[in-house]
Amino acid sequence: MKGLNLSHVHFDDNSNVIDLGIPLFNPKSSTVKTGEGADKLIGTDYAHSDFGVEALVGAAGQNINSVIASTEFSFSFNVAAKGINNNGIIRTEEGPDTVKGTATSNISAVAQSVSEAIAVAETADTGVITNAFASIKVKSTADGIDNSGGEIYNGRGQDGISGGTEGSVAAVATATADASAIVEAIAKAPVSDGVTALAGAFAQSLAEGTIIARGINNKNGIMTTATGRDTITATATSSAATLSQSAASALSTATPGNQAAAVSVADAFALVEDKAIAIDNTNGVIRTGNGKDSLTGEAKGTNSYGISGGDIYMGDKQDILIGKASGTNSYGIFESYIDMGNAPDTLIGEASGKNSHGIFGSEIHMGYGDDRIEASSFGGDVNIFMGRGNDFVEGFGDARIRGGAGYDRLSLGSYKIDQFDNISFGSGNNQVIFELDGMTMNTKNFERFFFGNENHALTYYELHDFLG
Repeated sequence: MKGLNLSHVHFDDNSNVIDLGIPLFNPKSSTVKTGEGADKLIGTDYAHSDFGVEALVGAAGQNINSVIASTEFSFSFNVAAKGINNNGIIRTEEGPDTVKGTATSNISAVAQSVSEAIAVAETADTGVITNAFASIKVKSTADGIDNSGGEIYNGRGQDGISGGTEGSVAAVATATADASAIVEAIAKAPVSDGVTALAGAFAQSLAEGTIIARGINNKNGIMTTATGRDTITATATSSAATLSQSAASALSTATPGNQAAAVSVADAFALVEDKAIAIDNTNGVIRTGNGKDSLTGEAKGTNSYGISGGDIYMGDKQDILIGKASGTNSYGIFESYIDMGNAPDTLIGEASGKNSHGIFGSEIHMGYGDDRIEASSFGGDVNIFMGRGNDFVEGFGDARIRGGAGYDRLSLGSYKIDQFDNISFGSGNNQVIFELDGMTMNTKNFERFFFGNENHALTYYELHDFLG
């Protein structure tokens, strides 16, 4: 989809609204200043392709071997969408501003069109088909806001950078792929060398395919919101669709020769890797400034990350940071450095799936104030420093947690005392070490402990006496 170059737009101190239903981009050499006022930069992108099906159907009567070997044909297996693509600098300056990007990418086809494409491909040299597909890898990518290497500065005001919600910064990304139509058409096609070659070629391309959705891609980028109640939200969803009912039915009733060819495509598609990252902050920096700010990333995919990597500085006042993820391999907050600043702050890391961690491999400083951390689990040797205040932490896993000065409480979630392999005490600072199934959580400076969904509460000294 053709986009709008922001460097060609004139902004004044009124409320500038750019919302044309198309992508927005800012080149590397450009600095965009929107001026004062309630400005809105809203970019939307949708990209779709069909595994080269349309190109094959359109090649009827042409030199099919040349079409299959063409660059245009290989491009139809790779689709990317970016709601806002910023390679330069964007400054929204003072006022309640909004930066919002939405991107959707999809690769799929219709069974009837695939059948027509197969008929055309039958006239091609099987060697040409095999060689052409050898270098083609299916890829579907969506970035709600791509700020990799770029800089976004929101000035004073209740700003937002987001996707799907009103606020400072918002981003929504959805990336999908569906090979059901290919499986169905091959299962129903007459058995031939051409069909077998095409099925093998599709399987080869699919097996190494990738589907990536990133709400906010801030790799090596900078995002800053100044003083004010600012909001940054991002959601990402990725999926390699399961076979449709009609495809599954065609597969089950296919002749042995066709069934083997169709199964090879279905099995290859099952290997496609899909990844969803709500906020990809790898080697990036996010600063929200002073104010009651919120930063939220929520991802859903086979491999999913709510907030991943980089440095995050939330500033002073009552801030909220939330990372949520669901999928086979999921991480709410992954390998990030987080400084929540001073004030009663809240940090939540939540993940669900076969291999999931609410907070993984991160270093977190909560600062002064009555702070709260909730984690579905810890992993990867998390380091947490709660700072001064009457703090609360919930969760268990590989972590080192320091309560700091104040009356601090630690909840072990649903775990009961007798479920742990070992609970031991260190020297001084109320040190308690919890061990279970190869995981170790080392805690210091906590005055009260909760077990069994907080049904059993003990002070440090009561816990010491209880375990004798």
